[in-house]
Amino acid sequence: MLTLNHQKKLSEHVNWFVNAGMNQSVVRRFIYKGELMIDENGNVMGKGTNPWSDHIYIQNQYLQTGLKGDFMTGMAKHNVAVSVDRSHRKYYKSFKTTTNLFTEGNIYTGLIFKPGIYGADESTSLRKRFNQEETVVSLNFMDKIEIGKFTLVGALSRRHGDYLPGYGPKTGKEGPNYKKELKDSNWAPTYGLSYAPTDKLSFYAAQSTARNRGSFVDDDGDTLNANQYLDSQRLKNTEFGIKAKPNENLSMSLAYFDMTQPNTLKTYSTANPKKYWVSNNGKNRFKGVDFSVDAKLADKWNTFGGFEWLNAKQEVTTEKKFEGLPTDGSVKWSGVWGLEYKPDEDTSFTSRLSYTGTGKFVHVETARVLDIPSHVTLDLFASHKAKINGVPVKFIAACYNVTNDSHWIAQVGQSNRFVINNPRSFMLSAEFEF
Repeated sequence: MLTLNHQKKLSEHVNWFVNAGMNQSVVRRFIYKGELMIDENGNVMGKGTNPWSDHIYIQNQYLQTGLKGDFMTGMAKHNVAVSVDRSHRKYYKSFKTTTNLFTEGNIYTGLIFKPGIYGADESTSLRKRFNQEETVVSLNFMDKIEIGKFTLVGALSRRHGDYLPGYGPKTGKEGPNYKKELKDSNWAPTYGLSYAPTDKLSFYAAQSTARNRGSFVDDDGDTLNANQYLDSQRLKNTEFGIKAKPNENLSMSLAYFDMTQPNTLKTYSTANPKKYWVSNNGKNRFKGVDFSVDAKLADKWNTFGGFEWLNAKQEVTTEKKFEGLPTDGSVKWSGVWGLEYKPDEDTSFTSRLSYTGTGKFVHVETARVLDIPSHVTLDLFASHKAKINGVPVKFIAACYNVTNDSHWIAQVGQSNRFVINNPRSFMLSAEFEF
């Protein structure tokens, strides 16, 4: 992985900037059902849990360049930024399932594995196979206008996407949409207003829109609009909040948000009840409250944290079967608390506790709601700033899930599927400034 951030002052009020990055990753893995299909009682669903081997190869590149500056129009100060972004992603994936090694048991009382698992990993024998490629170019404009105690922000993004599907990862065969180019162009506006009666208190309201690329409709034999193109989905978020900084040692924020998310909807034919059309006219809704706080406890000691309350519901669903039920994988309560120790200006040590409350998922056939047990994870971080041959560098080390806790996570947007969490993991990185 490599990233580059650069800024050059062209005049007193205009700067040119460029941000770029790339990474490549190769993953050969053997999954003994880190993903599980279960029934409405938490029982593993038999042979549907055969393990598989993967060979995944990913290439990502990103480039952004633009201008930012400020100017006055009467009493209003404008802070303007204009940029062009280009991202490119190429994804290869080959896949092989090993049969007759399926898991049995129950996610709450324990799983039973067949002993043949130990010789079933075939990931090293798999080769690269093109799966998909996507290029996105966007033009972005933002203007932050300051007039006295009011600040108005307006932003607009124009997205041009180009998507090329390849072989299916499971079948390795050319499907009906193999190398069938999918293009989309859409607008995504964002705007907001804030009012700061004092330098210690401010109120704000904002609304943002995000668009993703469209998609082809898969053909399962009963789909009436199979292999047709669906327009991109529009995600809309409205937020109101308050920010307070009573003194130099304490800052807080409280926000309410309301987001709508389209999802896949099946509309069945009256002539043939087994046949249906697929659209993006389904809807999930997420409403919640978010609170965060940062405080300086004493010399060299800081703390940070917060919580989120989320009310996530399915509002428009196929056959109205799930309407009013929680969205898959949603969690009502979550929170984080951290403590930082800074022995000097160049060094810091941080611990972070993350809490995820009891989650919900809905069984796809019975619409029964099951609980995902809550869990707490501990992460540790350390950073140090130094100079190497006069070049400033920041070293960062981290250990995630320090206690190596094991817990289930529901896959958001995928009905009745579980994955196991990541184990204890280590990370070391360096950031150079030149």
